[in-house]
Amino acid sequence: MCHICAQPDGAELVDIKESAARGDCLCCSVTAEALGKIIPEEESVNIKRSLESAFARVSIDGPGEYLYRDAGFCLDIFTNETKNTPAWISKQRVPSGDTSSDAALDWAKVWLDYCQREHEKCQLGEGLSFPTRIIEVTPFNERGDVRLIDQACRLPFDRYIALSHCWGKTLPSCRTLTTTLNQHITNIPFDNLPKTYQDAILFTRKLGIRWIWIDSICIVQDDISDWRHEAGKMSEVYGNSFVTLAAVHSWDSHGGLFSEVSQFYNDTPLFQRGWTYQERLVPKRVIYFSKQELLWECYLDQRVAVRRSYEIVEEYSGLALTFQTDKLPAISAIAKQIQSLRPHDRYLAGLWSSTLVQDLLWAPRTIELTRPKTYCAPTWSWASFTGEVLYQVPKSPPIHG
Repeated sequence: MCHICAQPDGAELVDIKESAARGDCLCCSVTAEALGKIIPEEESVNIKRSLESAFARVSIDGPGEYLYRDAGFCLDIFTNETKNTPAWISKQRVPSGDTSSDAALDWAKVWLDYCQREHEKCQLGEGLSFPTRIIEVTPFNERGDVRLIDQACRLPFDRYIALSHCWGKTLPSCRTLTTTLNQHITNIPFDNLPKTYQDAILFTRKLGIRWIWIDSICIVQDDISDWRHEAGKMSEVYGNSFVTLAAVHSWDSHGGLFSEVSQFYNDTPLFQRGWTYQERLVPKRVIYFSKQELLWECYLDQRVAVRRSYEIVEEYSGLALTFQTDKLPAISAIAKQIQSLRPHDRYLAGLWSSTLVQDLLWAPRTIELTRPKTYCAPTWSWASFTGEVLYQVPKSPPIHG
């Protein structure tokens, strides 16, 4: 590293680019090339580089729109080269393209260990309890079958995994119904589970964790009272999970969590669905399974606490919902987290009393205003409108309470 890299308070991107242009420092050249792809030329950001644990980390702080809503982000630099490589670059960490591989598992374990040791804000609180139901993944026969634990909230709390995935057009045949609840408590044949569920269970076992929460199995799907009760607890279900596994590339439960490809695919159906939006904002930690690699995100990277409520509405409103009546229920977990940060505020059908004047100044992105046939929210709420909305007013401050 050169003297610019070694500055304890970080360096400006413009200085790093000048060093790279002169050919003074390989670290500056690599950093400038990587950041030049995502940061506009005119932006001014502060960059710190360090070797932390197994990561050559580049931390970026600044006000730009390319950042996760002022939260900053980190860039890890790695290479397959083992000769003539500076010590600050991690060796042999290039994605293998096989997200089921031992290398991918080791990568996930390193991040989980690092986050547990170094990130105070990512730690789970005290006095937590299990969801109402949880799946025990420890195989109790040679077929690897699992079982559903009812009234799990009465058990001593333990680490568990949550799964975020797309249901698709075909409903999972293994979903829990009033007629299958008792059978699932006794036994759920592993071979009867769709591929995404099987992969998630296998990954959970490899992490050494005994429990996983999957919505279609842990909620009784044909019991409306159970569905409403459990839908209101999504903040706790995902927020208390040790880590959430996100099946990014699968259009339905049969697409699988794992993938093995050698080229880049920008196919992310999970990010297009309304219900899964809160499933990646609420957890403390998320591991994203894309087509060719794993991606990591934790509370310090991007979470509700550093977002603005209008940004959440703008991002969420354009996502797809099978039933428009789910417009508010599908972000109830986010609303609950915001409410905990602003305990004296009132939640008003997607808006907040303390910023009500600004929150009312929403507009549809399209010229024509369309509303669903079934009542979803009062007409003054953005949630009463079908489609993406925008705010073109001075923005509300970050949600810090």
